[in-house]
Amino acid sequence: MKKYISIFLMVCLMAAFTACRGEDTPGMSVKKPKDEPQTPVVRQDQSENFRGAMTSFASALLRAQAKREEKGRNILIAPYSVLPALAMTANGAAGETKKEMERVLGREIGTLNKDLSAYAGDLPATDAARLRAANGIWINAKKDFKVSASFAADLKTYYRAELKEKPFGPAAFREINAFVKKNTDGMIPEILDRMNAEAVMYLVNALGFDAKWARPYEKNDVEKGVFTAYNGTKRTVKLMRSSEGTYLENDKALGMVKDYEGHQYAFVALLPKEGVDVYDLLESLDADTLDLLLSNKKYGTVHAALPKFTVEYGDDLVPTLGDMGMVTATNANKADFSGMGVCKDGRLYIETVLHKAKIQVDELGTKAGAATAVSMDTGAASPDNIISITLDRPFVYFLIDAHNDLPLFCGVLTDIGDRS
Repeated sequence: MKKYISIFLMVCLMAAFTACRGEDTPGMSVKKPKDEPQTPVVRQDQSENFRGAMTSFASALLRAQAKREEKGRNILIAPYSVLPALAMTANGAAGETKKEMERVLGREIGTLNKDLSAYAGDLPATDAARLRAANGIWINAKKDFKVSASFAADLKTYYRAELKEKPFGPAAFREINAFVKKNTDGMIPEILDRMNAEAVMYLVNALGFDAKWARPYEKNDVEKGVFTAYNGTKRTVKLMRSSEGTYLENDKALGMVKDYEGHQYAFVALLPKEGVDVYDLLESLDADTLDLLLSNKKYGTVHAALPKFTVEYGDDLVPTLGDMGMVTATNANKADFSGMGVCKDGRLYIETVLHKAKIQVDELGTKAGAATAVSMDTGAASPDNIISITLDRPFVYFLIDAHNDLPLFCGVLTDIGDRS
């Protein structure tokens, strides 16, 4: 029986509101693994500047969020969705607001539009593994808001986002949720639990990833084990054991790499070395360090044990983005989103960046879903060595584009519920 991994990374929403709100409506030198393709799928390489910007954003976002989060709480972030969501927003920014957003995103917005468009169009889409995105724009027909033609054109050109204009209410509410459910294969059945009738605009991005493990876990590969949480609590878990052919290592961590079929994507877990706190490891993973780790995979015999786990996470990322330097965009008196269009009710600014995510890792693979709602208000070793990695204590993990070594999805696992 085919064992599919279904990872639904992220649904990103951006909503523009008016100042006048209304009521809510509902290093081993050995041979590579034998199953690695002799002729890998060839894809156009992204520019080093784009790789750097995307890796830097992912690293900064995860580390900044960890600093704001209570120690011992699991964290789950999907930077590949947050980045395009903010990039779409930045297309409507001007002045200092635009400069600030570009600094945080790491690229001039015109260039980033082209980079993200090329990257999305260049990702592999086969029966074995595919990553797909869908974008849409909803404009409230009841509001006195005239969307900028150039803003709408850029989102259509670079993000393939179609604009729909209709009164915001139950029908629009159902339509947006149906769009998200369809484009995440039901992993996110309802992104909106209510809709503000005074909202001006919703920009929606749904992202889905489907793949099979290159080497699926069999029944005999799973056994009981113990996971020691960050607070010292011992958890009974199920450990999935496998023999992999790739690992990562630096002075602070030893990491396993488990490929998805086709070897275009991979799951990466970084276990802190003895005596290294998981938060010290996380803080050390700046853009250069993370890029160096991901792009310097080593081959050898790797005995790995990965626990089955499920994590749900949610938070408002506005404070985190402020720590990263995005301050003006969230200030009602200073934000400049005049490039989005003209709203007679007041100045547009980012009010919240709500982020929710869930991931489940088991024998069959991985299922994950996430949502981001951005609301805008107005107002080397010897070949004979054998590496063993048992992930039985807190670790950092990533879902990566293995071709470009880019982190698409990342988290910190510090605890697992009792799953005996």
